[in-house]
Amino acid sequence: MQPNPFATTASASAAQQRSSSAVGDVFVAVRDGILSGAFAPGQAITESEIATQLGVSRTPVREALRELEVQGLLTRHHRRILVASLSQAEADDVHEIRVALETLAVRQAIARKAGESIVSQLERTISEMRYEIKSGNTTMALASARAFHQAIFQASDNKMLTRFLSQVYNRVDQYRFYNSSQRSSARLRRTIEEHVAIANAIRDGDAERAQAQMQLDRKSVV
Repeated sequence: MQPNPFATTASASAAQQRSSSAVGDVFVAVRDGILSGAFAPGQAITESEIATQLGVSRTPVREALRELEVQGLLTRHHRRILVASLSQAEADDVHEIRVALETLAVRQAIARKAGESIVSQLERTISEMRYEIKSGNTTMALASARAFHQAIFQASDNKMLTRFLSQVYNRVDQYRFYNSSQRSSARLRRTIEEHVAIANAIRDGDAERAQAQMQLDRKSVV
């Protein structure tokens, strides 16, 4: 029997997939820790500590931390890895970028005639948000608010735009955790009203009204 000419390649590919999966798992774990406040702004993070806590080698940890640094959630200072802070000035910058990207996303989604296919999904996130506010679960209500916009991002069918918005939302979620006004029931109820108006504009295929409502939705939210 002749040796399998793809055996080595297949083995290397499997190892690469396992490595990639490990990097992804570490990335999600540390990112969620930052966004939930488990890792506070300015807190030092070490490869060895994360590797021990997650039961993995330092290699996937190193790669995951590098990606988190690229996304702005980590920073380096004198060779130390720190959880990034978000000043009010930086929050304002994030807000401006977010408004520009979200209005582009909704315009592209409507231009691609995606409105009819996503309106039911948008209405579902609104219903979930109502239930979660009534239940007092502001964390899940914010997650539903993000899901509303993510549905629009996906409908834009612009992968680069979706990737940029994902990075921006990571910083937004970090800011929200430390800004109680962004998690108040009153603010979240206003968000529901704004989301209903956006969904209605998308259903009508009215890009100008959808963009105007999107900008209104962002006037008091970072």
